[in-house]
Amino acid sequence: MDPISQAVVGVTAAKSQNKSNTLLVILIAASAGMAPDLDILINSDKNPLLSVAYHRHFTHSFFFIPFGALIVSAFYYFFLKNKFTFKRIYLISFSAYATHGLLDACTSYGTLLYWPFSNERVAWNLISVIDPVFTITLILFLFLSFFFKKKIFFFLPIIWILFYFFLCLAQKNRALNALNDLINIRNHKATQILVKPSFGNIVLWRTIYVHENKFYIDAVNTFKFSHICSGTSMIKESPNEILQNFKKGSVLYRDVKKFIWFSSEYVSFDRKNNMISDIRYAFIPNSDKALWGIKINEKNDQEHVRWYSKNNANNKVSDKFFSLLLSKNCTRI
Repeated sequence: MDPISQAVVGVTAAKSQNKSNTLLVILIAASAGMAPDLDILINSDKNPLLSVAYHRHFTHSFFFIPFGALIVSAFYYFFLKNKFTFKRIYLISFSAYATHGLLDACTSYGTLLYWPFSNERVAWNLISVIDPVFTITLILFLFLSFFFKKKIFFFLPIIWILFYFFLCLAQKNRALNALNDLINIRNHKATQILVKPSFGNIVLWRTIYVHENKFYIDAVNTFKFSHICSGTSMIKESPNEILQNFKKGSVLYRDVKKFIWFSSEYVSFDRKNNMISDIRYAFIPNSDKALWGIKINEKNDQEHVRWYSKNNANNKVSDKFFSLLLSKNCTRI
């Protein structure tokens, strides 16, 4: 999730086992909560997929938590050895650092929680990378817990986190049930299903399923009653069908293979424009216009791909998004 959410959840976790609410404790916990995202420093101007592949990689895994907390602790102990024992700094850092990978796994981007034992990109698709309702409310409850000493205020941030993620799960299940109803109405047989929240909310969900080598992209609004916002469809090619267009072992082949892995195989290949897109993400949840992807140069298979992103959030697109959020032109199911 975004750095503010990571910091606030990290502070909440550290606070649950630290009675002291000093600014230094908050600083250590917030830093440890955000520390795994230092993997963004792993990048290359020549190879744009390097940073994509290593973001949410080993620094986010369960295996790395003790080592990540150790690095944060060593840094702060150098400055605070006269005020805190190393053990106390480490416990604060560990509890905050441990929340980061789990929180990221609740989004749809993909996190290598089980590295080095598995390269699976874990994505539970429960919450958007940025969710203002979750984060702002958590900040408010955290402030209340600092200023009021009653036990109810101490537990409010933890209760809110648990409540909100149970609500996310309930909303996702509602969206999934609505999608299954739609699949039955269309008399389709889905072989692959993805249900994920759209940007910044848990009311409007992007849904993708595969039927007879086609991606079907729709949206589901779960505000009060479930509504289907019908979208579009596009050809689905298997990873092997896409990769057979490139020389095996070449730089281009390896880059395309890595991008398909990164996108959990939710990709479309636009041969006319030499682009491969990650269709998991679109600003309008029932649209096939992906937010990002890669551009390839078939004339030079030893050249790395180029990353592209589409910033198409203009007034027209925003109006379309909010109309879907209000269930306009959607059908109750």
